[in-house]
Amino acid sequence: GYSDTATNILSAAAGTYTNTVYTSGTAIDCTAGNNTNLTFANLLIDRIGQWRNTIGWDGNSVSGVAITAWGPSGLTVTNCEITKVGLTGLGIYAYPNLLNCLVTDCYFHDNIRWSIDVSINQSGGIIDGLTITKTRLLNLNAFGGDFQGSNGDGLHQNYIFLRTVGETTPWTNVFITRCLFGDTNAHPAGGGGTGAIFLSQGPSANIYNNVFAHNWSACGAIAIGYVSTTANAQVVRIFNNAFYHDSSPCLGIAQDTNRQMYVMNNIFAATPLLTNNIQVDLNIDPGCYPLVLDYDVFYSPYFSVGTRQVYIGHAPFTLASLQTNMNFETHGFWANPLLNNPAPPALDCNIATNSPVIGMGTNLSAYFTTDYAGNPRPATGKWTIGAFEVPGTNQPAGGPSVQLRSSSLTITNGGS
Repeated sequence: GYSDTATNILSAAAGTYTNTVYTSGTAIDCTAGNNTNLTFANLLIDRIGQWRNTIGWDGNSVSGVAITAWGPSGLTVTNCEITKVGLTGLGIYAYPNLLNCLVTDCYFHDNIRWSIDVSINQSGGIIDGLTITKTRLLNLNAFGGDFQGSNGDGLHQNYIFLRTVGETTPWTNVFITRCLFGDTNAHPAGGGGTGAIFLSQGPSANIYNNVFAHNWSACGAIAIGYVSTTANAQVVRIFNNAFYHDSSPCLGIAQDTNRQMYVMNNIFAATPLLTNNIQVDLNIDPGCYPLVLDYDVFYSPYFSVGTRQVYIGHAPFTLASLQTNMNFETHGFWANPLLNNPAPPALDCNIATNSPVIGMGTNLSAYFTTDYAGNPRPATGKWTIGAFEVPGTNQPAGGPSVQLRSSSLTITNGGS
């Protein structure tokens, strides 16, 4: 693809495409199907396809793929850095099955529309076993600079995109854990984009111990949308995550009667840049509410406990009215969680040793037993709310153990 300083890139300055060179390209193409026990390790994939265009996405103007695998079973992608590939960083597709795949200790950044795309390319199979862990997804809004043309910045951008494309394929044993989603720049901006994690039309997922800090998304850090088409009910567990958001709600949940959703032990904190008072947007019609919404902490530097901060079914609720009228957040509360240094570029959402969230969460050891940094959580008794159980242990989420050419950050291995 183009070099970092190329000037002959796609441009809408004249109203039409002025260059169509490098319109596509795939670094590693495994689309024949039946891909068993593939391992991709210690790779740098950089500058693929039309990654530097300045035309808003229209389905064709953004192209380039780092790794694509159809019908994977036992796929492992580890310690890879993927950047400036345009369309998709890692595409994993059921063909007809997707079984026991692992993405760990990777780093996706800069100019990628979908960092990880998981979907179905053949009917009749199953998705069973996908873990995405200890992985950084950062600065994706550097997507080619200022977009021009009729589509503007409408990139339909997602950091992790799980989608059924209308198929009935069941999804089971899908885990997104110990990942960092964010932007190290001072003022993320743009248009389009659905969520850091977007679940479309019914994928089930377990979302534990992640940090969402200063990331751009239009509909929510976690967005769940469209009516499910899967054969099984959509089960979504959102446990022990830390949200420090300023561009959209922490959660954006569209209606669906076939969804079972559990939300517990999360920190929902707004940054000083967020000047509205929406903390959590549960955009769900009556009858489609989460089965459990409890043990969460809410905070904004601008608004008090008496100010509305939760939207359900387009209606604003104070925390007190949510507890009284909706029977949610019986154990939830409003408090400054005392995050260490969550603003860019640090994005450190660990907590101070005197944080009020310590020991205030429910025990979820039936689901997982460690925190974001890999520290153990108690087998019995109360847990700490948020991604960190033990204050002061801000182990990075992952990424290659190299000095990156495109960043001043040294990314170290994420541990076990």
